[in-house]
Amino acid sequence: MTEGESLGELKAKLAEISASIDEADQRKADAEASIIEAVARVEKAARMQLEENQTKFTEAERKYAGVKRNIERRKTKADSLEKRVEVLEETIHNATESLKELEEREGESSLKEERNAEDLLLLEGQYKEAEVRAEAASRSCQVLERNLEETQQEIDGWIDKTKQLEEKK
Repeated sequence: MTEGESLGELKAKLAEISASIDEADQRKADAEASIIEAVARVEKAARMQLEENQTKFTEAERKYAGVKRNIERRKTKADSLEKRVEVLEETIHNATESLKELEEREGESSLKEERNAEDLLLLEGQYKEAEVRAEAASRSCQVLERNLEETQQEIDGWIDKTKQLEEKK
């Protein structure tokens, strides 16, 4: 083999190797572009999820505030109902005492006794009505407290998820 042939073979191999290197560089550039594109898509999806989670969190905070206000209103109403029950109980107690006094004074007219008996029935009805309202208010308070706890747990869950997403950045 002559020097010219060797040089020709070496040039051919060099051209082949150069073409292979160019092809590999192109594949590498394409792979890097694909990776950058994929990262951009993942980042966009993560941002969208973050925005959605932030919206849900804001909504949960708003609901929490509403539930808290409702609980305060219910507590106030329950307190007033309890005070009314106390007043009615005292009224019933007083009516009972009055009835005892009337029984001790048998000499008084039967018309007055009948009137007091009707008053007593009316007061007992009011008392029962107040008891029913107080029980209903108590049940409503319990439901609202459970709702508040569930909402708080949901808020805490969203906070954890948000923190996890922020840590992954």
